[in-house]
Amino acid sequence: MDFSSQLGYRFQYNENFAFDARFIESQSSEFENIRKRKQSFAEFSTIVVSAQAKTSISKNNFVYANLGLNNYSFDIVAEDQVNDLDSTGISTFAALGWQYQFSRIELGLEYQW
Repeated sequence: MDFSSQLGYRFQYNENFAFDARFIESQSSEFENIRKRKQSFAEFSTIVVSAQAKTSISKNNFVYANLGLNNYSFDIVAEDQVNDLDSTGISTFAALGWQYQFSRIELGLEYQW
């Protein structure tokens, strides 16, 4: 089972543009490495800074795109502790999403890569 959490802040510059900062953390429960028949655990975290552009498709429905940079850390721990994979770095961040805005609360779906 996978678990992901996200905490962030968005500064709305005007009705169409915003700046975004967020922390994303994701964990995967044990999975089997098919080639080596070993159990593994994956953990990923990143700090993202991005700009967002959005447009309305109806009164409360919006589509948006984010583009920015992330500082990531990725770790896979194998059962035998010999083949651990640990990677950190800086890369680009992009997201496309939809949001429905109630008064001051938003509900949305987002695809990140």
